[in-house]
Amino acid sequence: MTTSPTRVVLTLATVGLTAVLTSCGADDPTTDDTSKDPSSMTTSVAEPLAITDHVLDGDSLPGFEPEGRPRAEDLHAFAEAHEKTPAELRESGFLSGSSLFFTGKGDDFAISVAVAYADRAAADAEANRLFASNTEGGDPSTEVIPLEVPGVPGVLAASLVGSQGEKEYTGVEVVFVDGAVLHEVFAVGESRRFDLDAVVASVRDLYDEVAGRPLQ
Repeated sequence: MTTSPTRVVLTLATVGLTAVLTSCGADDPTTDDTSKDPSSMTTSVAEPLAITDHVLDGDSLPGFEPEGRPRAEDLHAFAEAHEKTPAELRESGFLSGSSLFFTGKGDDFAISVAVAYADRAAADAEANRLFASNTEGGDPSTEVIPLEVPGVPGVLAASLVGSQGEKEYTGVEVVFVDGAVLHEVFAVGESRRFDLDAVVASVRDLYDEVAGRPLQ
């Protein structure tokens, strides 16, 4: 991925389950299951989403403006956008991806990324690797604080606090997997204007939108 002065400050590299409702009727000895008409029983199927629908909307992050629109990226396009090699992505099980970059005041920036993998195991493995690389072994002066994102199963999240001169910066790294799709949201900005709660809320909204939805 591209770098910025703020990203250097925090020494972070960005690449950024559905609930089951069961109802049971009371036993009725007068009811004959054989009398039910199969044609009257319907199955609800979640509407498929494009990979571009798995990243944040352009107006999702207060204080940030999107750089264009999310675009679908094949292996080579994603590798170029995120400073990866096609071989690395191919080995990870990469199928397709989408990215949207955001800019804010000064050096503030954010990114939302979605990547579809060959299977859930591949997506989980990359999520763990990605989160560890972005939150461990960086500048000792950067404080990494575990972060809760209620309502998002299996989420990996942390806030990061660092400084450059007299300026303090806050960042947030959030990664979650739904199906075989990895989702990452990363944002960083000057602490005095950075809205951590808004970023967390945007991730919850994104999860609610994509959870259990198959890819087109």
